[in-house]
Amino acid sequence: MNASKSASHKTIKLNEDELAFLMDYRRLEDLEREKGIKFFECIGDPPATDKFVNVIETKRDNFMLNTNNKMRTKDTHRFATEINNDKVCVPTINQITS
Repeated sequence: MNASKSASHKTIKLNEDELAFLMDYRRLEDLEREKGIKFFECIGDPPATDKFVNVIETKRDNFMLNTNNKMRTKDTHRFATEINNDKVCVPTINQITS
């Protein structure tokens, strides 16, 4: 039982050099984290105004409406008879015999 207690409460004793290294390392990590945050603040877009949001919403609505209209046009067109240069119109046997 004493062995398990000593193993679970085992502490790592660091010498002064190791402790100084870890403290410097943590300080550098914090600086890097702060630098990253400042970078994103620096290059970020300005706050969105109501006018900007309305323009984006209008563009999105128009895009969706146009997309739906194009899909509807393609859907109705695929059932229509179509003759173009890529298709060959050849009379069928029924048309020849009648």
